[in-house]
Parts: sequence; structure tokens; C-alpha cells
Amino acid sequence: MGKAVTQLAAAFSAAYIQLALIHDEGDPAIPSAEVLRDMAIRAEGAEGDA
Repeated sequence: MGKAVTQLAAAFSAAYIQLALIHDEGDPAIPSAEVLRDMAIRAEGAEGDA
């Protein structure tokens, strides 16, 4: 279970950092929820490619 928790924490950390970078570079009028939705869609597509 320790490995799963570590992977989950790493995934949340990576998502937070990516969200901050995308949000800071983009249009401030775009809500964080929209950025997260786009990230989830891209991640889902990347998993299908593996």
C-alpha cells in the first residue's frame, strides 16, 4: 500500500505543478476547472497510446 500512496501523492503533485504552469502561462479568465478538465482528457488519451 505504501507504493500506491506514494504514486498517488506524486500524481497529485505533478498535476498541481502542471496546473500552475498552464494557468500562469494562459488566459487568466480560464478557470482552473477548465485547465484540469483539459489535462484529464490529455492524460486519458496518453494512456490509450501506451
